[in-house]
Amino acid sequence: MKIKHIIILTIVLIIGISIGRLTSSTKEQKEVEEVKKMWTCSMHPEINLPEFGDCPICGMDLIQSDVGTDNLSENAFKMTKNAMALANIETFEVGSINIEKQMNSINISGQIKTNENKTNVQIAPFAGRIEKMYIKSVSEFVKKGKLIASIYSPELIVVQNEFIEAVLIKEEQPELYESIKKKLELLEISKEQIHQIEHTKKVVKIFNLYSNVSGYVTDIFAEEGNYINEGATLFKVANLNSVWAEFDVYEQDIKSFFIGQEISIIPNAYPEMEITTKVDFIDPILNTDKRTVIIRTTLKNSDGKLKPGMFVNGFVYKTDKNNSNAKIIVPKTAVLWTGKRSVVYVKDKGDEPVFEMRNIKIAGETNEFYEISSGLKIGEIIVSNGTFTVDAAAQLSGKKSMMSNLTEEVEELEVDKSFLKQLEFIFEDYMKLRDALVEANNEKAIESARNFEKSLLKVQSNRLRDKKTYETWMKSENSLNKALEEISKTNDVEKNRLVFINLSKEMINIVKVFGFQEPVYIVHCPMADNNRGADWISFKNEVVNPYFGDKMLHCGKVKQVIEN
Repeated sequence: MKIKHIIILTIVLIIGISIGRLTSSTKEQKEVEEVKKMWTCSMHPEINLPEFGDCPICGMDLIQSDVGTDNLSENAFKMTKNAMALANIETFEVGSINIEKQMNSINISGQIKTNENKTNVQIAPFAGRIEKMYIKSVSEFVKKGKLIASIYSPELIVVQNEFIEAVLIKEEQPELYESIKKKLELLEISKEQIHQIEHTKKVVKIFNLYSNVSGYVTDIFAEEGNYINEGATLFKVANLNSVWAEFDVYEQDIKSFFIGQEISIIPNAYPEMEITTKVDFIDPILNTDKRTVIIRTTLKNSDGKLKPGMFVNGFVYKTDKNNSNAKIIVPKTAVLWTGKRSVVYVKDKGDEPVFEMRNIKIAGETNEFYEISSGLKIGEIIVSNGTFTVDAAAQLSGKKSMMSNLTEEVEELEVDKSFLKQLEFIFEDYMKLRDALVEANNEKAIESARNFEKSLLKVQSNRLRDKKTYETWMKSENSLNKALEEISKTNDVEKNRLVFINLSKEMINIVKVFGFQEPVYIVHCPMADNNRGADWISFKNEVVNPYFGDKMLHCGKVKQVIEN
Protein backbone atom coordinates (compact mmCIF):
# COMPACT_ATOMS: atom_id res chain seq x y z
CA MET A 1 0.00 0.00 0.00
CA LYS A 2 2.72 2.39 0.81
CA ILE A 3 4.47 1.87 -2.54
CA LYS A 4 1.14 2.33 -4.37
CA HIS A 5 0.48 5.59 -2.47
CA ILE A 6 3.92 6.84 -3.29
CA ILE A 7 3.44 6.10 -7.01
CA ILE A 8 0.03 7.86 -7.01
CA LEU A 9 1.43 10.92 -5.20
CA THR A 10 4.35 11.07 -7.62
CA ILE A 11 2.00 10.98 -10.63
CA VAL A 12 -0.23 13.72 -9.10
CA LEU A 13 2.83 15.86 -8.40
CA ILE A 14 4.11 15.49 -11.98
CA ILE A 15 0.67 16.40 -13.37
CA GLY A 16 0.46 19.42 -11.03
CA ILE A 17 3.90 20.68 -12.07
CA SER A 18 3.03 20.26 -15.77
CA ILE A 19 -0.26 22.12 -15.36
CA GLY A 20 1.55 24.90 -13.44
CA ARG A 21 4.17 25.25 -16.15
CA LEU A 22 1.52 25.24 -18.87
CA THR A 23 -0.49 27.88 -17.01
CA SER A 24 2.62 29.99 -16.45
CA SER A 25 3.64 29.67 -20.11
CA THR A 26 0.13 30.63 -21.26
CA LYS A 27 0.13 33.62 -18.90
CA GLU A 28 3.56 34.77 -20.11
CA GLN A 29 2.48 34.38 -23.75
CA LYS A 30 -0.70 36.35 -23.02
CA GLU A 31 1.35 39.09 -21.34
CA VAL A 32 3.68 39.27 -24.37
CA GLU A 33 0.66 39.51 -26.68
CA GLU A 34 -0.79 42.26 -24.50
CA VAL A 35 2.52 44.15 -24.65
CA LYS A 36 2.57 43.89 -28.42
CA LYS A 37 -1.03 45.04 -28.75
CA MET A 38 -1.14 48.74 -29.81
CA TRP A 39 -4.00 50.84 -31.16
CA THR A 40 -4.10 53.33 -34.03
CA CYS A 41 -6.62 55.40 -36.03
CA SER A 42 -7.54 54.51 -39.61
CA MET A 43 -7.83 58.24 -40.47
CA HIS A 44 -4.77 59.36 -38.47
CA PRO A 45 -2.16 56.59 -38.75
CA GLU A 46 0.39 58.59 -36.73
CA ILE A 47 -1.66 57.77 -33.61
CA ASN A 48 -0.15 54.88 -31.62
CA LEU A 49 -1.64 54.20 -28.16
CA PRO A 50 -1.29 51.21 -25.79
CA GLU A 51 -5.03 51.06 -24.96
CA PHE A 52 -8.24 50.94 -26.93
CA GLY A 53 -10.27 54.13 -27.00
CA ASP A 54 -11.14 57.16 -29.16
CA CYS A 55 -8.76 58.92 -31.55
CA PRO A 56 -7.60 62.12 -29.79
CA ILE A 57 -7.88 64.01 -33.10
CA CYS A 58 -11.14 62.93 -34.76
CA GLY A 59 -12.86 60.87 -32.04
CA MET A 60 -13.18 57.67 -34.14
CA ASP A 61 -12.72 54.25 -32.51
CA LEU A 62 -9.12 53.09 -32.54
CA ILE A 63 -8.19 49.89 -34.37
CA GLN A 64 -5.53 47.35 -33.42
CA SER A 65 -2.04 47.99 -34.75
CA ASP A 66 0.92 45.65 -34.99
CA VAL A 67 3.44 47.98 -33.32
CA GLY A 68 5.51 46.35 -30.57
CA THR A 69 8.35 47.32 -28.28
CA ASP A 70 11.00 45.22 -30.09
CA ASN A 71 13.74 46.34 -27.66
CA LEU A 72 13.85 49.86 -29.09
CA SER A 73 16.16 52.55 -27.71
CA GLU A 74 14.76 55.11 -25.29
CA ASN A 75 13.63 57.66 -27.90
CA ALA A 76 13.04 55.32 -30.86
CA PHE A 77 9.53 54.35 -31.90
CA LYS A 78 7.93 52.16 -34.52
CA MET A 79 5.15 52.86 -37.01
CA THR A 80 3.09 50.33 -38.90
CA LYS A 81 3.77 49.85 -42.59
CA ASN A 82 0.11 50.64 -43.19
CA ALA A 83 0.51 53.96 -41.36
CA MET A 84 3.63 54.70 -43.43
CA ALA A 85 1.72 54.15 -46.66
CA LEU A 86 -1.36 56.14 -45.60
CA ALA A 87 0.75 59.10 -44.48
CA ASN A 88 2.77 59.02 -47.74
CA ILE A 89 6.04 58.91 -45.79
CA GLU A 90 9.17 58.92 -47.97
CA THR A 91 12.84 58.54 -47.04
CA PHE A 92 16.15 59.88 -48.38
CA GLU A 93 19.70 58.54 -48.18
CA VAL A 94 21.97 61.27 -46.84
CA GLY A 95 24.52 62.48 -49.38
CA SER A 96 23.02 60.47 -52.24
CA ILE A 97 22.83 63.51 -54.58
CA ASN A 98 25.84 65.50 -55.77
CA ILE A 99 24.96 69.18 -55.45
CA GLU A 100 28.44 70.52 -54.72
CA LYS A 101 28.13 73.10 -57.50
CA GLN A 102 24.89 74.46 -56.04
CA MET A 103 26.16 74.36 -52.46
CA ASN A 104 29.18 76.41 -53.56
CA SER A 105 27.08 79.20 -55.04
CA ILE A 106 25.47 82.46 -53.96
CA ASN A 107 21.71 82.46 -54.46
CA ILE A 108 20.28 85.88 -55.35
CA SER A 109 16.71 86.97 -56.08
CA GLY A 110 15.69 89.44 -58.74
CA GLN A 111 13.14 90.56 -61.30
CA ILE A 112 12.78 90.78 -65.06
CA LYS A 113 12.93 94.42 -66.17
CA THR A 114 12.48 96.24 -69.46
CA ASN A 115 15.75 96.62 -71.37
CA GLU A 116 16.11 100.40 -71.30
CA ASN A 117 18.60 100.24 -74.18
CA LYS A 118 15.77 98.87 -76.33
CA THR A 119 13.16 101.53 -75.52
CA ASN A 120 11.98 104.36 -77.75
CA VAL A 121 9.68 107.34 -77.43
CA GLN A 122 7.16 108.78 -79.87
CA ILE A 123 7.67 112.55 -80.12
CA ALA A 124 5.10 115.08 -81.32
CA PRO A 125 6.68 116.72 -84.43
CA PHE A 126 4.44 119.79 -84.15
CA ALA A 127 2.30 121.56 -81.59
CA GLY A 128 -1.47 121.22 -81.45
CA ARG A 129 -4.52 119.74 -79.73
CA ILE A 130 -5.10 115.97 -79.75
CA GLU A 131 -8.52 115.38 -81.27
CA LYS A 132 -8.26 111.58 -81.29
CA MET A 133 -5.78 109.28 -79.54
CA TYR A 134 -5.60 105.75 -80.97
CA ILE A 135 -3.13 104.41 -78.39
CA LYS A 136 -5.36 103.62 -75.43
CA SER A 137 -3.52 101.36 -72.99
CA VAL A 138 -0.18 100.21 -71.66
CA SER A 139 1.08 96.85 -73.03
CA GLU A 140 -0.52 97.54 -76.44
CA PHE A 141 1.76 96.66 -79.36
CA VAL A 142 2.49 99.52 -81.76
CA LYS A 143 3.95 98.89 -85.20
CA LYS A 144 5.92 101.52 -87.07
CA GLY A 145 3.62 103.35 -89.49
CA LYS A 146 0.48 102.76 -87.44
CA LEU A 147 -2.01 105.65 -87.05
CA ILE A 148 -1.58 106.88 -83.48
CA ALA A 149 -3.32 110.27 -83.24
CA SER A 150 -5.32 112.97 -85.06
CA ILE A 151 -4.15 116.49 -84.20
CA TYR A 152 -5.49 119.97 -84.86
CA SER A 153 -2.45 122.22 -85.32
CA PRO A 154 -2.74 126.00 -86.03
CA GLU A 155 1.01 126.01 -86.72
CA LEU A 156 0.62 123.33 -89.39
CA ILE A 157 -2.32 125.17 -90.97
CA VAL A 158 -0.12 128.27 -91.41
CA VAL A 159 2.69 126.23 -93.01
CA GLN A 160 0.20 124.50 -95.36
CA ASN A 161 -1.14 127.88 -96.53
CA GLU A 162 2.42 129.03 -97.20
CA PHE A 163 3.08 125.84 -99.15
CA ILE A 164 -0.09 126.21 -101.28
CA GLU A 165 0.96 129.80 -102.15
CA ALA A 166 4.45 128.56 -103.02
CA VAL A 167 2.94 125.87 -105.27
CA LEU A 168 1.13 128.59 -107.26
CA ILE A 169 4.41 130.41 -107.95
CA LYS A 170 6.54 127.28 -108.17
CA GLU A 171 7.81 128.09 -111.68
CA GLU A 172 8.87 131.65 -110.78
CA GLN A 173 10.29 130.88 -107.31
CA PRO A 174 11.36 127.23 -107.13
CA GLU A 175 13.67 127.95 -104.17
CA LEU A 176 10.74 129.18 -102.04
CA TYR A 177 8.72 126.09 -103.00
CA GLU A 178 11.53 123.72 -102.01
CA SER A 179 12.17 125.61 -98.78
CA ILE A 180 8.57 125.38 -97.54
CA LYS A 181 8.28 121.76 -98.72
CA LYS A 182 11.39 120.98 -96.68
CA LYS A 183 9.75 122.66 -93.71
CA LEU A 184 6.76 120.26 -93.98
CA GLU A 185 9.12 117.29 -94.20
CA LEU A 186 10.87 118.44 -91.02
CA LEU A 187 7.47 118.43 -89.33
CA GLU A 188 7.32 114.70 -90.31
CA ILE A 189 4.60 115.19 -92.91
CA SER A 190 4.87 112.25 -95.30
CA LYS A 191 5.56 112.59 -99.01
CA GLU A 192 2.06 111.24 -99.74
CA GLN A 193 0.47 113.88 -97.49
CA ILE A 194 2.55 116.67 -99.06
CA HIS A 195 1.62 115.45 -102.55
CA GLN A 196 -2.09 115.47 -101.57
CA ILE A 197 -1.87 119.09 -100.33
CA GLU A 198 -0.05 120.14 -103.51
CA HIS A 199 -2.53 118.32 -105.75
CA THR A 200 -5.77 119.45 -104.04
CA LYS A 201 -4.47 122.84 -102.87
CA LYS A 202 -6.65 122.39 -99.77
CA VAL A 203 -5.53 122.81 -96.15
CA VAL A 204 -5.85 119.70 -93.93
CA LYS A 205 -7.13 120.96 -90.59
CA ILE A 206 -7.02 117.66 -88.66
CA PHE A 207 -3.73 115.92 -89.36
CA ASN A 208 -3.12 112.19 -88.85
CA LEU A 209 0.07 111.29 -87.05
CA TYR A 210 1.75 107.93 -87.67
CA SER A 211 4.16 106.08 -85.39
CA ASN A 212 7.85 106.11 -86.21
CA VAL A 213 8.65 103.48 -83.52
CA SER A 214 7.69 99.84 -82.87
CA GLY A 215 7.27 98.00 -79.57
CA TYR A 216 5.05 97.40 -76.56
CA VAL A 217 3.70 100.56 -74.91
CA THR A 218 5.11 100.99 -71.40
CA ASP A 219 3.98 104.57 -70.67
CA ILE A 220 1.42 106.98 -72.14
CA PHE A 221 1.93 110.71 -71.56
CA ALA A 222 -0.91 112.30 -73.55
CA GLU A 223 -4.70 112.03 -73.76
CA GLU A 224 -7.45 113.23 -76.05
CA GLY A 225 -8.10 116.96 -75.57
CA ASN A 226 -4.54 117.69 -74.39
CA TYR A 227 -2.63 120.53 -76.03
CA ILE A 228 0.90 119.39 -76.79
CA ASN A 229 4.03 121.31 -77.65
CA GLU A 230 6.41 120.43 -80.43
CA GLY A 231 8.81 117.76 -79.14
CA ALA A 232 6.46 116.53 -76.40
CA THR A 233 6.59 112.79 -75.63
CA LEU A 234 3.32 111.03 -76.51
CA PHE A 235 4.22 107.52 -75.35
CA LYS A 236 7.11 105.17 -74.67
CA VAL A 237 7.62 101.70 -76.17
CA ALA A 238 9.90 98.78 -75.34
CA ASN A 239 11.24 96.05 -77.57
CA LEU A 240 10.85 92.90 -75.42
CA ASN A 241 12.96 90.70 -77.69
CA SER A 242 15.59 91.25 -75.04
CA VAL A 243 15.07 92.02 -71.32
CA TRP A 244 17.14 92.66 -68.23
CA ALA A 245 17.35 90.48 -65.15
CA GLU A 246 18.19 92.73 -62.21
CA PHE A 247 19.33 91.46 -58.80
CA ASP A 248 19.90 93.17 -55.45
CA VAL A 249 23.22 91.98 -54.00
CA TYR A 250 23.99 92.70 -50.36
CA GLU A 251 27.02 94.80 -49.56
CA GLN A 252 28.97 91.95 -47.95
CA ASP A 253 28.54 89.72 -51.05
CA ILE A 254 29.47 92.21 -53.77
CA LYS A 255 33.15 91.12 -53.67
CA SER A 256 32.08 87.82 -55.27
CA PHE A 257 30.76 89.50 -58.45
CA PHE A 258 32.47 90.90 -61.56
CA ILE A 259 31.61 91.93 -65.13
CA GLY A 260 31.61 88.94 -67.48
CA GLN A 261 30.92 86.47 -64.66
CA GLU A 262 28.73 83.49 -65.56
CA ILE A 263 25.33 83.41 -63.87
CA SER A 264 22.53 80.82 -64.03
CA ILE A 265 18.99 82.19 -63.93
CA ILE A 266 15.79 80.24 -63.19
CA PRO A 267 12.43 82.08 -63.61
CA ASN A 268 9.85 81.30 -60.90
CA ALA A 269 7.23 80.92 -63.64
CA TYR A 270 9.35 78.30 -65.48
CA PRO A 271 11.32 76.31 -62.86
CA GLU A 272 12.37 73.82 -65.53
CA MET A 273 14.10 76.60 -67.53
CA GLU A 274 17.72 77.41 -66.64
CA ILE A 275 19.33 80.29 -68.54
CA THR A 276 23.11 80.64 -68.49
CA THR A 277 24.38 84.13 -69.27
CA LYS A 278 26.92 86.70 -68.02
CA VAL A 279 26.83 89.70 -65.71
CA ASP A 280 27.08 92.81 -67.92
CA PHE A 281 26.50 95.63 -65.41
CA ILE A 282 27.29 96.34 -61.75
CA ASP A 283 25.86 99.57 -60.36
CA PRO A 284 28.71 101.80 -59.14
CA ILE A 285 26.42 103.33 -56.48
CA LEU A 286 25.28 101.54 -53.30
CA ASN A 287 21.63 101.83 -52.28
CA THR A 288 22.13 103.17 -48.75
CA ASP A 289 18.58 102.29 -47.64
CA LYS A 290 18.77 98.62 -48.61
CA ARG A 291 22.57 98.31 -48.38
CA THR A 292 22.49 96.59 -51.77
CA VAL A 293 24.05 96.99 -55.21
CA ILE A 294 22.21 96.18 -58.45
CA ILE A 295 23.81 93.70 -60.81
CA ARG A 296 22.31 93.07 -64.20
CA THR A 297 22.39 90.73 -67.14
CA THR A 298 20.73 90.88 -70.56
CA LEU A 299 18.55 87.96 -71.69
CA LYS A 300 17.24 87.05 -75.13
CA ASN A 301 13.44 86.88 -75.18
CA SER A 302 12.36 86.23 -78.76
CA ASP A 303 9.62 83.85 -77.57
CA GLY A 304 8.22 86.46 -75.16
CA LYS A 305 8.18 84.12 -72.15
CA LEU A 306 10.07 86.50 -69.88
CA LYS A 307 7.76 89.33 -68.88
CA PRO A 308 8.82 92.46 -66.96
CA GLY A 309 7.93 92.06 -63.29
CA MET A 310 8.51 88.30 -63.14
CA PHE A 311 10.59 87.01 -60.22
CA VAL A 312 13.77 85.06 -60.99
CA ASN A 313 16.48 83.30 -58.96
CA GLY A 314 20.14 83.56 -59.85
CA PHE A 315 23.07 81.30 -58.99
CA VAL A 316 26.54 82.78 -59.13
CA TYR A 317 29.23 80.25 -58.38
CA LYS A 318 31.93 81.34 -55.95
CA THR A 319 35.46 81.68 -57.25
CA ASP A 320 37.09 80.71 -53.94
CA LYS A 321 36.35 76.97 -53.99
CA ASN A 322 38.63 75.93 -51.15
CA ASN A 323 36.50 73.11 -49.73
CA SER A 324 36.71 70.00 -51.89
CA ASN A 325 35.45 67.62 -49.20
CA ALA A 326 32.28 65.62 -49.72
CA LYS A 327 29.14 67.50 -48.72
CA ILE A 328 26.49 66.06 -46.40
CA ILE A 329 23.18 67.26 -47.80
CA VAL A 330 19.48 66.70 -47.04
CA PRO A 331 16.24 67.96 -48.65
CA LYS A 332 14.71 71.00 -46.95
CA THR A 333 11.47 69.03 -46.55
CA ALA A 334 13.29 66.70 -44.13
CA VAL A 335 14.16 69.40 -41.59
CA LEU A 336 11.92 70.61 -38.77
CA TRP A 337 12.71 73.81 -36.89
CA THR A 338 12.22 74.52 -33.20
CA GLY A 339 13.57 77.97 -32.56
CA LYS A 340 17.36 77.81 -32.87
CA ARG A 341 17.38 74.02 -33.26
CA SER A 342 16.86 72.02 -36.43
CA VAL A 343 16.00 68.32 -36.29
CA VAL A 344 15.44 65.35 -38.63
CA TYR A 345 14.02 61.86 -38.16
CA VAL A 346 16.51 59.07 -38.81
CA LYS A 347 15.18 55.68 -39.90
CA ASP A 348 16.76 52.44 -38.68
CA LYS A 349 18.55 50.68 -41.56
CA GLY A 350 16.58 47.49 -40.99
CA ASP A 351 13.34 46.57 -42.73
CA GLU A 352 11.14 47.76 -39.85
CA PRO A 353 9.85 51.39 -39.86
CA VAL A 354 11.69 52.50 -36.68
CA PHE A 355 12.52 56.20 -36.28
CA GLU A 356 14.35 58.47 -33.87
CA MET A 357 14.71 62.26 -33.73
CA ARG A 358 18.21 63.69 -34.29
CA ASN A 359 19.53 67.25 -33.78
CA ILE A 360 21.55 68.63 -36.70
CA LYS A 361 23.50 71.79 -37.57
CA ILE A 362 23.07 73.51 -40.92
CA ALA A 363 26.07 75.03 -42.75
CA GLY A 364 24.53 76.24 -46.02
CA GLU A 365 21.60 75.92 -48.39
CA THR A 366 20.33 75.96 -51.97
CA ASN A 367 16.75 76.22 -53.19
CA GLU A 368 15.98 72.60 -52.24
CA PHE A 369 18.77 71.30 -49.99
CA TYR A 370 20.57 72.04 -46.72
CA GLU A 371 24.25 71.30 -46.17
CA ILE A 372 24.74 69.64 -42.78
CA SER A 373 27.86 70.32 -40.69
CA SER A 374 27.06 67.87 -37.86
CA GLY A 375 24.47 65.36 -36.69
CA LEU A 376 24.33 63.06 -39.72
CA LYS A 377 26.60 60.73 -41.67
CA ILE A 378 26.61 59.92 -45.38
CA GLY A 379 24.55 56.80 -45.97
CA GLU A 380 22.08 57.32 -43.11
CA ILE A 381 18.39 57.28 -44.02
CA ILE A 382 16.07 60.12 -42.98
CA VAL A 383 12.40 61.00 -43.48
CA SER A 384 12.08 63.42 -46.40
CA ASN A 385 8.31 63.56 -46.80
CA GLY A 386 5.67 63.31 -44.07
CA THR A 387 8.11 64.51 -41.38
CA PHE A 388 5.40 66.23 -39.37
CA THR A 389 3.34 63.03 -39.30
CA VAL A 390 6.31 61.07 -37.97
CA ASP A 391 6.89 63.77 -35.33
CA ALA A 392 3.24 63.54 -34.25
CA ALA A 393 3.61 59.77 -33.90
CA ALA A 394 6.72 60.30 -31.73
CA GLN A 395 4.88 62.71 -29.45
CA LEU A 396 1.84 60.45 -29.06
CA SER A 397 4.16 57.53 -28.30
CA GLY A 398 5.68 59.55 -25.46
CA LYS A 399 9.02 59.82 -27.25
CA LYS A 400 11.27 62.82 -27.80
CA SER A 401 9.74 64.99 -30.53
CA MET A 402 9.92 68.44 -32.04
CA MET A 403 6.43 69.39 -30.83
CA SER A 404 7.20 68.35 -27.29
CA ASN A 405 10.08 70.84 -27.26
CA LEU A 406 8.30 73.86 -28.70
CA THR A 407 8.86 75.83 -25.51
CA GLU A 408 12.54 76.14 -26.39
CA GLU A 409 13.70 79.72 -26.80
CA VAL A 410 13.28 81.17 -30.30
CA GLU A 411 15.70 83.79 -31.57
CA GLU A 412 13.62 86.94 -31.78
CA LEU A 413 14.65 90.18 -33.46
CA GLU A 414 14.37 93.56 -31.82
CA VAL A 415 11.85 95.71 -33.69
CA ASP A 416 10.28 99.08 -33.12
CA LYS A 417 6.74 99.03 -31.67
CA SER A 418 5.55 101.23 -34.53
CA PHE A 419 6.64 98.51 -36.96
CA LEU A 420 4.77 95.84 -34.97
CA LYS A 421 1.67 98.05 -35.13
CA GLN A 422 1.81 97.86 -38.93
CA LEU A 423 1.74 94.06 -38.77
CA GLU A 424 -1.76 94.18 -37.27
CA PHE A 425 -3.16 95.05 -40.71
CA ILE A 426 -1.55 92.11 -42.50
CA PHE A 427 -2.71 89.70 -39.77
CA GLU A 428 -6.22 91.09 -40.11
CA ASP A 429 -6.11 90.39 -43.86
CA TYR A 430 -4.65 86.93 -43.18
CA MET A 431 -7.62 86.07 -40.93
CA LYS A 432 -10.08 87.26 -43.59
CA LEU A 433 -8.35 85.05 -46.14
CA ARG A 434 -8.44 82.10 -43.73
CA ASP A 435 -12.17 82.60 -43.09
CA ALA A 436 -12.88 82.76 -46.84
CA LEU A 437 -11.15 79.38 -47.29
CA VAL A 438 -13.10 77.95 -44.34
CA GLU A 439 -16.29 79.00 -46.19
CA ALA A 440 -14.86 77.68 -49.51
CA ASN A 441 -15.66 81.14 -50.95
CA ASN A 442 -12.97 81.61 -53.61
CA GLU A 443 -14.15 85.05 -54.76
CA LYS A 444 -13.86 86.29 -51.19
CA ALA A 445 -10.44 84.60 -50.90
CA ILE A 446 -9.18 86.40 -54.03
CA GLU A 447 -10.46 89.74 -52.73
CA SER A 448 -8.82 89.11 -49.34
CA ALA A 449 -5.51 88.19 -51.03
CA ARG A 450 -5.53 91.42 -53.03
CA ASN A 451 -6.26 93.48 -49.91
CA PHE A 452 -3.45 91.59 -48.18
CA GLU A 453 -1.06 92.63 -50.98
CA LYS A 454 -2.09 96.29 -50.57
CA SER A 455 -1.46 96.09 -46.81
CA LEU A 456 2.03 94.71 -47.45
CA LEU A 457 2.79 97.70 -49.66
CA LYS A 458 1.99 99.99 -46.74
CA VAL A 459 4.47 98.31 -44.38
CA GLN A 460 7.30 100.79 -43.92
CA SER A 461 10.32 98.51 -43.86
CA ASN A 462 12.61 101.53 -43.75
CA ARG A 463 11.81 101.66 -40.02
CA LEU A 464 13.93 98.54 -39.64
CA ARG A 465 17.36 100.05 -39.15
CA ASP A 466 19.08 96.80 -38.19
CA LYS A 467 20.47 95.06 -41.27
CA LYS A 468 19.63 91.50 -40.16
CA THR A 469 16.08 92.49 -39.23
CA TYR A 470 15.58 94.26 -42.55
CA GLU A 471 16.90 91.29 -44.57
CA THR A 472 14.68 88.88 -42.60
CA TRP A 473 11.58 90.99 -43.22
CA MET A 474 12.31 91.42 -46.95
CA LYS A 475 12.60 87.62 -47.37
CA SER A 476 9.27 87.14 -45.59
CA GLU A 477 7.60 89.90 -47.60
CA ASN A 478 8.84 88.36 -50.85
CA SER A 479 7.47 84.92 -49.89
CA LEU A 480 4.10 86.41 -48.90
CA ASN A 481 3.80 88.36 -52.14
CA LYS A 482 4.48 85.26 -54.23
CA ALA A 483 1.77 83.28 -52.43
CA LEU A 484 -0.77 86.14 -52.53
CA GLU A 485 -0.18 86.76 -56.22
CA GLU A 486 -0.86 83.08 -56.93
CA ILE A 487 -4.07 83.11 -54.86
CA SER A 488 -5.36 86.29 -56.49
CA LYS A 489 -5.02 84.71 -59.95
CA THR A 490 -6.44 81.24 -59.17
CA ASN A 491 -10.13 80.43 -59.56
CA ASP A 492 -9.92 77.11 -57.71
CA VAL A 493 -10.48 77.13 -53.95
CA GLU A 494 -8.72 73.76 -53.47
CA LYS A 495 -5.57 75.02 -55.19
CA ASN A 496 -5.70 78.19 -53.11
CA ARG A 497 -5.97 76.10 -49.95
CA LEU A 498 -2.67 74.44 -50.91
CA VAL A 499 -1.02 77.84 -51.48
CA PHE A 500 -2.38 78.95 -48.08
CA ILE A 501 -0.17 76.27 -46.47
CA ASN A 502 3.02 78.08 -47.50
CA LEU A 503 1.48 81.46 -46.71
CA SER A 504 0.69 80.27 -43.19
CA LYS A 505 4.22 78.92 -42.73
CA GLU A 506 5.61 82.37 -43.47
CA MET A 507 3.09 84.11 -41.19
CA ILE A 508 3.98 81.74 -38.33
CA ASN A 509 7.65 82.49 -38.93
CA ILE A 510 6.91 86.23 -38.76
CA VAL A 511 5.19 85.75 -35.37
CA LYS A 512 8.14 83.75 -34.01
CA VAL A 513 10.79 86.16 -35.28
CA PHE A 514 9.16 89.59 -34.95
CA GLY A 515 6.63 88.86 -32.20
CA PHE A 516 3.04 90.06 -31.88
CA GLN A 517 1.08 92.09 -29.37
CA GLU A 518 -1.44 89.39 -28.40
CA PRO A 519 -1.39 85.58 -27.98
CA VAL A 520 -1.20 83.62 -31.22
CA TYR A 521 -2.43 80.01 -31.47
CA ILE A 522 -0.70 77.69 -33.95
CA VAL A 523 -3.20 75.02 -35.08
CA HIS A 524 -2.17 71.80 -36.84
CA CYS A 525 -4.21 69.52 -39.13
CA PRO A 526 -2.43 66.18 -39.77
CA MET A 527 -4.61 65.35 -42.78
CA ALA A 528 -4.01 68.55 -44.78
CA ASP A 529 -1.67 68.56 -47.79
CA ASN A 530 -2.36 64.92 -48.63
CA ASN A 531 -1.69 63.75 -45.04
CA ARG A 532 1.61 65.62 -44.82
CA GLY A 533 0.03 67.93 -42.25
CA ALA A 534 -0.23 71.72 -42.26
CA ASP A 535 -0.58 74.61 -39.80
CA TRP A 536 -2.45 77.89 -39.62
CA ILE A 537 -2.84 80.82 -37.24
CA SER A 538 -5.74 81.64 -34.94
CA PHE A 539 -6.23 84.36 -32.34
CA LYS A 540 -8.60 82.10 -30.39
CA ASN A 541 -8.13 78.71 -28.80
CA GLU A 542 -10.31 77.05 -31.42
CA VAL A 543 -10.08 74.77 -34.45
CA VAL A 544 -11.73 76.08 -37.62
CA ASN A 545 -10.05 74.23 -40.49
CA PRO A 546 -9.32 76.30 -43.66
CA TYR A 547 -7.99 73.26 -45.55
CA PHE A 548 -11.25 71.25 -45.43
CA GLY A 549 -13.96 73.71 -44.37
CA ASP A 550 -17.27 72.12 -43.40
CA LYS A 551 -16.07 68.68 -44.62
CA MET A 552 -13.88 68.43 -41.50
CA LEU A 553 -14.34 71.80 -39.86
CA HIS A 554 -12.87 70.83 -36.49
CA CYS A 555 -10.13 68.44 -37.63
CA GLY A 556 -6.93 69.56 -35.95
CA LYS A 557 -5.61 70.74 -32.61
CA VAL A 558 -3.75 73.70 -31.11
CA LYS A 559 -0.11 72.62 -30.93
CA GLN A 560 1.48 75.84 -29.67
CA VAL A 561 0.60 79.18 -28.09
CA ILE A 562 2.99 82.08 -28.71
CA GLU A 563 2.73 84.85 -26.12
CA ASN A 564 4.82 88.01 -26.13
